[in-house]
Amino acid sequence: SPALRARHISTQGVAAWQRSEREWPLLQRNYFLSLAFVRDELLELRARSALGAAAELKREGRATTSTGDSVAKLYKVALACAEGIAKHQLTGCRPWAGFLRGLVAAATGRREQACKLLEHSITEFEACEMSLYREGARASLGVVSGGETGAAQLARAGAWLRQQEVVAPAKLLEMLAPGVDFSGLRQTS
Repeated sequence: SPALRARHISTQGVAAWQRSEREWPLLQRNYFLSLAFVRDELLELRARSALGAAAELKREGRATTSTGDSVAKLYKVALACAEGIAKHQLTGCRPWAGFLRGLVAAATGRREQACKLLEHSITEFEACEMSLYREGARASLGVVSGGETGAAQLARAGAWLRQQEVVAPAKLLEMLAPGVDFSGLRQTS
């Protein structure tokens, strides 16, 4: 929903997640999830909401949301959304699956797997001409991989975003990839 998109998933992750949970049955009842592209876009948004909520819980040292959702459950939801997107095999949506899996892998400390998934999603986003998500995956890869190579990836993504006249690249990236720490980009912006 537009209201859910308007919430900054990285800073109001729990609120965005809870709204997603409230609205999901309504989206099902009104057959939005039977429309292929809309369904996958909503799954991607739901996964990012879950990742944002998990990031907020971890940042605040909380075990669960007020509705009892744990970080582990939120990661499980994000992965289920990624699996749903992958299963549908829509060319324009498929890159989201790998990107989301990569974000969960990064958040759960599986760095090597995260890097492979994020590298692959960059290629897939490029093939689908999804430049913003490509750079979101590139910036995420930069943070996760670290070192000089990671810093170069992060700088490349930041330069592309500034070229597109994005005023706050780090904030936009935090919305695309909740839970990834883009503070390194913020310092160079």
